[in-house]
Amino acid sequence: MKRWRDASAIIVAARNNFPNFKKTPNATDYVILTAQRSSQSSFLPEGYVFPGGVIEPEIDSCNKWEHLLKKLKFRNLNFSLVKKSPGDLEIYRQAEDEQLPRTISLRIAAVREMFEECGVLLCRLPSQDKHAQYGHSVTLSQAQIDTFAQNTCTDKFFELCQSLGCFPDIWSLSEARNWLTPAFYKKRFDTAFFICCLDQTPQVRIDETEVSNFKWERPADYLELHKTNKLNLPPPQRYELTEMSKFNSLAALKEAAERGDFCSNQCYLPIRYLCQNGAVIVLPGDSHYEIKDTEEGDDKNFQGVTIEDFRRKASKLHRFELFAKDKTEFIKNL
Repeated sequence: MKRWRDASAIIVAARNNFPNFKKTPNATDYVILTAQRSSQSSFLPEGYVFPGGVIEPEIDSCNKWEHLLKKLKFRNLNFSLVKKSPGDLEIYRQAEDEQLPRTISLRIAAVREMFEECGVLLCRLPSQDKHAQYGHSVTLSQAQIDTFAQNTCTDKFFELCQSLGCFPDIWSLSEARNWLTPAFYKKRFDTAFFICCLDQTPQVRIDETEVSNFKWERPADYLELHKTNKLNLPPPQRYELTEMSKFNSLAALKEAAERGDFCSNQCYLPIRYLCQNGAVIVLPGDSHYEIKDTEEGDDKNFQGVTIEDFRRKASKLHRFELFAKDKTEFIKNL
């Protein structure tokens, strides 16, 4: 039995169209969308995460999506144009009972979850069937969103797309890293991340049963808010936002995402070492990264060693250092 549930999530980067954002030198011209999980959530309560959720094969991996694409008569776009995943990550292996390749179904699941949580419908109309510089979204009225929320049919997302005559914009989703929830969590997810760049910031309408708030912020601003304890970013979000903060323009970020700069042929399973004055979360490539026994959920106990001494024992550093007084450092020399 697999210990991690397969899931997908989207990092939406949109051009910063907000007039109230303070302009600072070297600031990025785009913002990132995050959703705050409910305080009642059994997984990462009140954490700010990239919208996403579990893949539902009977919904996201059925042939009727292929039939809908043909019915809508997209002439220039088809499933074969979706980029294949690098390497041989387990998350992209198609199960026997699934009708669509995982490169397709994981994207459809991510688009569906984005809409269910945040009301942002990343879809294309048949008139938008050419390769575009940025992703597409379809705007719905509040009445349409309310009708969708009240619909109890398990296939309601497909029905919505069919009724609107649109299709999930799977072509604008560039693959990013594959993150696994650390084994010491009771709930664990094997999540494929995707990046979608939009030329305009879409309107967000959150589902308050799953999400309590949302934010559009620049990557560096998120990191500062986390550093000052004004919001909580789990390690995958901190990591990806740190990497994205290196790109000042949306165009440069999109180019890097399409080039595969945010991809890895290795899944990212954080491993936690407990030290005398805090904890260290190590990532692939770090000198202390080992994946033996991590499925048992046990932390590695180094409580007789300080974080600083533990760092000096490694030549390759790819880690978060969590000090006891809410201080966190991200170190990477690879």
